[in-house]
Amino acid sequence: FLLMMTALTLLSACALPPSGAPAESSPQSEGTQMPIRSPIERPPEAPAAFAFSMELNGQADIFTGDTDGNLTAQLTNDPGDDTCPVYSPDGSSLAFCSNRNGKDQLFIMDSNGSDQKLLTDQLPGCLCNPDRPMAWSPDGKWISLAGQTGQIDQAQIVDLFVVRSDGSKVTNLTNSPGYYAGFTWDPDSKSILFMNARENPN
Repeated sequence: FLLMMTALTLLSACALPPSGAPAESSPQSEGTQMPIRSPIERPPEAPAAFAFSMELNGQADIFTGDTDGNLTAQLTNDPGDDTCPVYSPDGSSLAFCSNRNGKDQLFIMDSNGSDQKLLTDQLPGCLCNPDRPMAWSPDGKWISLAGQTGQIDQAQIVDLFVVRSDGSKVTNLTNSPGYYAGFTWDPDSKSILFMNARENPN
């Protein structure tokens, strides 16, 4: 397998309209990579709290806790597994994966657990793990995640998708059999840096 670092520009891939002046960002040294989001997510406005998924009574639900080890709230409680909670940049919403409808799909809810709803049914699945973390773009307009689009010799064919945070648009950015991991958004929300291992990288 050939390991490559590839950057995809969402400006062209998603046909985004011009957004005016580019967003300012702090200078970064050459070769510096932004950190990958952890599956345990902290809301930006509350560094002492975090959201996580935990299995109780045979099903996984989403909870919040604090760094003192206290559970502060249970946000979901429905048949099926709810996993991979990810806070929006402003901390007002949580995107998450759920199989409550019989397949792994992308859902969204308010950060207090209210207004839970299916964001889109246009994804082949909703996958995440420490290697393939689901993440919001810094401007809060997109959610990146992995989706299984097939299987070869018992190995997953995984592609990288982006979804509008209102569910109005879904784009397969890679559309090529391979293993995609380490998704990291550029601060301007126009590009994603990721690792790709595949036999035919053309």
